[in-house]
Amino acid sequence: MNEIGMALVWCAVQATLNLLAGVAIYLVARRFGPALGATAAATTLLTLCCVTLAAFSPWPRWWSLAASDDDAVGLAAGATGATTATAPVDGTMNAAPASPLKRLPAAALSFDEYWQIFRAELRAATARDPSADARWRWPAIVGALFVACASLAAGRFVIGLFALKRYRGRLSPIADAHLVELCQSLARQTGCRRPIELKQSSTLSTPATMGWRRPVIVLPSDCQSWTDAERRVVLSHELAHIARGDYLAWLLAQLAAALHVYHPLVHWLSGRLRLEQELAADAFAAELSGGREAYLFTLAQMALRQDDRRVAWAARPFLPSRGTLLRRIEMLSQTKRLRNVPVTRRRTVALAAVAGLVALLVAGIRAPVDDPAQQAQA
Repeated sequence: MNEIGMALVWCAVQATLNLLAGVAIYLVARRFGPALGATAAATTLLTLCCVTLAAFSPWPRWWSLAASDDDAVGLAAGATGATTATAPVDGTMNAAPASPLKRLPAAALSFDEYWQIFRAELRAATARDPSADARWRWPAIVGALFVACASLAAGRFVIGLFALKRYRGRLSPIADAHLVELCQSLARQTGCRRPIELKQSSTLSTPATMGWRRPVIVLPSDCQSWTDAERRVVLSHELAHIARGDYLAWLLAQLAAALHVYHPLVHWLSGRLRLEQELAADAFAAELSGGREAYLFTLAQMALRQDDRRVAWAARPFLPSRGTLLRRIEMLSQTKRLRNVPVTRRRTVALAAVAGLVALLVAGIRAPVDDPAQQAQA
């Protein structure tokens, strides 16, 4: 269990390194508009899932702490030597030595010494001591907490998918021929070639998009009373999400958040992804709806009439709320001109290549290896 816990702890270290680099890439990309920022955030969260899987694989392995571990080993030996020498000969010689962190004065330690002790702790946690097989060291305890939290988050993720499927099964088709024709016309303008279903729901108060292989645009039951401008605004926004593949990107972001539910950077980047997706769709829809001012005015009118109906707890991360609409209006009203550089295939490939390279480098940084045979292979 200690080795599994060590793998999970080191996976968290790798995730942090990958996220720090990904956040830097996102902060640069978002300066060119929300569309590019959303792409950068999505690729970072996607590569985070890949780094998580690679953490439990022996490859890649570019560098290991064991390769330059002399100082840490010396510190660990010095810290444990006194304990071994002074241990009474009464059968307690095989007792687990105390942690170096508990034997050294914290005030006298520099950052470099803390780092060396941390490395010594990692090696001690994975030491192949037969007498310690039944003992859980701190990596095992931390790993168990990680597994418990991730299991709960993954359970909510799965329940949320079933809740979405249940919502989708309760939708009713829209018989308004003019609304369907407008949707088809806007779909051609946005470049959506996939067949799109247009349905309505009596339980949702905000428009939403469900599915990525067979996307469905869901409208509230009062959509029949909307003006032509309101219909164009809503349909343009949802079609922009479909054209960009935002639904699939958001699913992957939720999966990354479930795997690393403990990590604040994952939740922050997921929140930024949702916001950038909404702003990118707004910028695209405004071009099809008479400009930014007319688009913002129509959104504000719809927000005043909209009530906030409750949705299933597990489905909330997948469905927009009235709060999301108000946040969009606030962001649009504070931005005089929303810069939105188009996301071309070349830019997408470039971002994916950079994020993939970072993930590959991070995945190759491995934890200390205690077995000499494994060190030789590394």
